[in-house]
Amino acid sequence: MHMRLMIPVAVACMAGACSLVPDRSLDYTQARDLPPLTLPPGQITRPMTPLYSLPNVQAAPTPPVLVEEKRGKAKFVIPSPAPLAAAESTPPVAATVGEPSRPRLITDGNGYPLLQVDGDADRIWDQLNLALKAGKFQIEDRNQSLGIYYLRMTENGKSTDLQLKVTRSAGASVLFLQLNEDTVADSGIARPLFTRLLEAWPVHAAASAETPS
Repeated sequence: MHMRLMIPVAVACMAGACSLVPDRSLDYTQARDLPPLTLPPGQITRPMTPLYSLPNVQAAPTPPVLVEEKRGKAKFVIPSPAPLAAAESTPPVAATVGEPSRPRLITDGNGYPLLQVDGDADRIWDQLNLALKAGKFQIEDRNQSLGIYYLRMTENGKSTDLQLKVTRSAGASVLFLQLNEDTVADSGIARPLFTRLLEAWPVHAAASAETPS
């Protein structure tokens, strides 16, 4: 009997305790900014900016509104927030992609011939494809993600498989010729191929070719 009486009493106490907890949901409106940290003389540090500075609120928030009270129980309704001001629309800035330059025949530190093209890498890849077709190169396959054109050169009845590799750096692409993944092609093969490729490069590419002495 005692246990049966204790359970309803405990439930009633727990329900009544809710009304004893003060409502502090609006205490944040009383928060204030603290002065910036002052360092000792001679101490140097990077500029510090507040991460969570309080906005300048001109008016106090509207408290909940009492709409009815029945049998000692009050019912409150939270007012709807004011509509947000329409933000000024800023038109998107169109990305400016310059026309790739005309390839330049250069050499590396070992005197090996290379082609360098400045400009957008994807457009350079497309122009290279046009140049290979215009120069009547035999394209066996290509892989843009790896930056490789697989070519087959036939001379004096002999076929040679080559890989035209395109490496990308900041604002430029460099083309070099390989026999396979581990071996670069001989300069006697690479230089005539690049010269032929320069002659077939699309004429609308910007700058003129530059050949080192």
